[in-house]
Amino acid sequence: MTTLIERIGTGAARSRIGRAMLGEVNRQTQAAVDVMLAGYVAGPWQLPPDELVRQVRELDPWQIQSALDLSGWDVLSGYTSDLADERERAVLESRRLYRSSPLAQWAIWLWTGWGLGDSVEVSITGDDNANEIVQEFWKAPRNQALFGADTVSELSNWLLADGNTFLVFYSSEQDGETSISELDQDEVVEIITHPQNRLKPLFYKRQFQDGMRQVTWYYPDYQVFFDGSLDEPYPGDKDSRTLAQVVLPAGAIRADTGRPIDTEENAEQLGNVEAVGTGVCVYHLGHNRKERGSLWGWPILTVSWPWLNAHKKFAESRLTIAQSKAMYVRRKRITGGNRALNSVRATIASNLSSSNLYDTNPPAVAGSTELDNAMIETTDLPMTTGASDAKTDNELFSWMPLLGAGLFPTSAGLDTARWATALEMDKAQSMIFERYRAYWATAFRQIARIALMMKGKYTGITFADDLTIEVSVDAFSLADFPGVAKAIGTFTKDTLAPYVEMGLLPAPTAQKLLASLWRISLQALGVSSAGALTSDEAFGVMPEEEVAPEEETVIAQIAAVIHQNAKDGLVDWQSVGEWALEELRNDPIS
Repeated sequence: MTTLIERIGTGAARSRIGRAMLGEVNRQTQAAVDVMLAGYVAGPWQLPPDELVRQVRELDPWQIQSALDLSGWDVLSGYTSDLADERERAVLESRRLYRSSPLAQWAIWLWTGWGLGDSVEVSITGDDNANEIVQEFWKAPRNQALFGADTVSELSNWLLADGNTFLVFYSSEQDGETSISELDQDEVVEIITHPQNRLKPLFYKRQFQDGMRQVTWYYPDYQVFFDGSLDEPYPGDKDSRTLAQVVLPAGAIRADTGRPIDTEENAEQLGNVEAVGTGVCVYHLGHNRKERGSLWGWPILTVSWPWLNAHKKFAESRLTIAQSKAMYVRRKRITGGNRALNSVRATIASNLSSSNLYDTNPPAVAGSTELDNAMIETTDLPMTTGASDAKTDNELFSWMPLLGAGLFPTSAGLDTARWATALEMDKAQSMIFERYRAYWATAFRQIARIALMMKGKYTGITFADDLTIEVSVDAFSLADFPGVAKAIGTFTKDTLAPYVEMGLLPAPTAQKLLASLWRISLQALGVSSAGALTSDEAFGVMPEEEVAPEEETVIAQIAAVIHQNAKDGLVDWQSVGEWALEELRNDPIS
């Protein structure tokens, strides 16, 4: 393994790297790099640590940190890399800030709260059998580590913190029963894509420790797992190899078969899941992608982390100032020399000094009176802490990290005094949150669809083509319900009812609209029986093809009379014809 000095080089090479690394950075940064590099080259024997500290102490600490960041970035990866090292570093920084920074934690919690709410419900309309399969998959104890009411929010938290989530599906080939878990993002070292389309994933390369040995498995993406294209001959390959054999190295082990791609050996063991007899595929969620043509997601805190660090240091510094100002200090100015100073010190029995931190002078009792003469002038040191400036600075240092995390400061509880600005920005913030909610709704629908595809693949069950997968997110709380109920009531009174009375809207249609509004609201509140409470039967909606009994009786009676009169010869057809011609003459057909 090469050392840092070997990577940097010596002489002209070191100067070239220094110029490329720092560019137009100011003189202080260059001085910091020179001092630290000289100390490293000289070593602790030629340049003692205390001398190095003395030289570095004269420089701006922020410049030193900037130099360290730049040198580490340039030496380890370089500006022409594929950004993989930078993304890994962003993930590590994001995890650290999620653990230690209040703003970072709040940003992630806020995104998750708006995106998923308190609960998530998935259901299917149009196919009762499919809905039963999805409900079993979603609520089964084996899958509650991810889908439980108390755990589903963690899916969003870690997607935001890491940028990627790899969901792996295991399905029994006997009955299609599917379990779901996660692959550790740190173990997924590569996303293998189609040779002709880098946005089409084929395999996810996972390296993990199995006891004392390192194991490498290749997990197929769910799309190619179901369409079978992995095992089809790759067009144009001179050796007539399959697509899997073209993109994977020789001897690579596929997780869905449990054996090397070019042999028929017995399957190996995949953790506690036997590969043979188990269908395996992966669904990758990559959020906040920052590389064009790449499937890797980035943490939501990627842009914010330098500012989050700055805010954390600012808050800690302000705490130090506040604590120091909280100590009550009284200054006595004495006119005279050392004899006068010693005399007063003996009088008040105080030994407090810069070298003696213990004071023998007890505090005065309440109501005491202090007597002095012109020899002593007593003043209290100012107790102000600059709180108004600190408030302004805190808003400034909070603004940038919050915007970097996709949050308008008002959403995080800042700048609440400017309600006009908050209202103007609410639409933009709502659009971002709605997009994130739609992202997860699409993901949950796809998860349910994969469970159904697994069931159909191994049991032969077919499902209706027009089935609809509904995802209900608890988007508001009981505190919001009065406003929602009032809005629905106003809509019913001012819109639905008048349209029905004027005949512009059929009553059954109005009933269905009202039922839909209440179903969405109740689902958002987490009411599990929302569907039954808002069904057509509950709202009295009649099937469209049925006719009310009274109307059916009247029509039948009229038809019977006409039929009987015609049969008995009581209809004067000449009179009927003359009447019809007269009607057409008065109101001709246009």
